[in-house]
Amino acid sequence: MQKSLSVIFGLAAMFSLPVVAYAIDSSNYGIPQYQLPQGGAEVSSDNYGVRGTLAPQGGVASSSNYELDTGFPSVTGVVISLTLDSTAVNLGSLNPGSPVTGTTTTTIATDSSAGYNLAIQKDKLMTHTDAVTTIPDWTGTIATPTTYTGTGLGFTVSSGSSVEAKWGSGTKYAAIPTQTKTTYHQLISSISTPNNTTIEYKLDVDGVQKAGTYSTNVAIFATPLP
Repeated sequence: MQKSLSVIFGLAAMFSLPVVAYAIDSSNYGIPQYQLPQGGAEVSSDNYGVRGTLAPQGGVASSSNYELDTGFPSVTGVVISLTLDSTAVNLGSLNPGSPVTGTTTTTIATDSSAGYNLAIQKDKLMTHTDAVTTIPDWTGTIATPTTYTGTGLGFTVSSGSSVEAKWGSGTKYAAIPTQTKTTYHQLISSISTPNNTTIEYKLDVDGVQKAGTYSTNVAIFATPLP
């Protein structure tokens, strides 16, 4: 007798912004990165002396050629937005030996001239409502996706711009990392219009898997490239 499993998971869209500092210079001085994102130090030459700080404004900077008492901003902001076509994916009922699939499409808009990264993680294995029984992950990894021929929860990048060949045009699958944000797609290019990327989930179980409802929570992150 076949046992039916109901599988559902929630999705969250998240984004982060890098700190970007650009060089400033003149005939009298050159500062390759004035505001340091993870520290501060005093730098100088015959023409200038600068104390870099972590604060939004730079420290006192002066030489025989110039003096800045209140500092100057050196961080340029980048805008990015991430939207999902749905905040939940219901894979429906699953009979062991008959894989089920579902998809999520992300839409990115950003003014970053360098492009963006997409990363993914889940909070736990697919877990039964008994809070004990779980479904294992597919054995492939994001670094080395593999053809899906067994059981477990996996995902692939099925469509998008500049999708890496390792995904095999949507035929190679990887586990969704648990509590470890991992980049699965990168577009190294500016975009003038919103850009879509679709991932497909795939799940099968063996015949001894406990019947019932299983769920997990997945987060997708977008970060502009500096």
